[in-house]
Amino acid sequence: IKLHEITAPEILVARQASGPDVRIMCDTNCPWTVWDAIDMARRVSDADLTWLEEPVWPPEDVDGLARVRQCCIPIAAGENVAGVFGFKSLIKANAIDIRMGVSWCLSPIEVGLLCCLHCNDNRRAAGYHSTASR
Repeated sequence: IKLHEITAPEILVARQASGPDVRIMCDTNCPWTVWDAIDMARRVSDADLTWLEEPVWPPEDVDGLARVRQCCIPIAAGENVAGVFGFKSLIKANAIDIRMGVSWCLSPIEVGLLCCLHCNDNRRAAGYHSTASR
């Protein structure tokens, strides 16, 4: 179930009504400051959300989004991103768990480039280095 709610009581009631076996995603459409988003994430943590989508205004605040992500709920974002380098900034900041909007805002070539950037970042983080870049 995908909710478009921004208050804790409604989110918690949705969880109670749907039961523990139903996945709930909450799309908030950028309503909060970083600190309000962290507070809300903590208040709804018992709802076991699959993700909290676009919780921070402005949506370009990748560092703030990364702070919210460290809290307790997976973060989805990307519908407000323009181009592959917008996604790259989200990935490099470790700001998101789920990339939204990739198919409608990027060309097929950009999607491939984004996948390569993400894979290369993951390989570097794991200690792999390409001999081609030496």
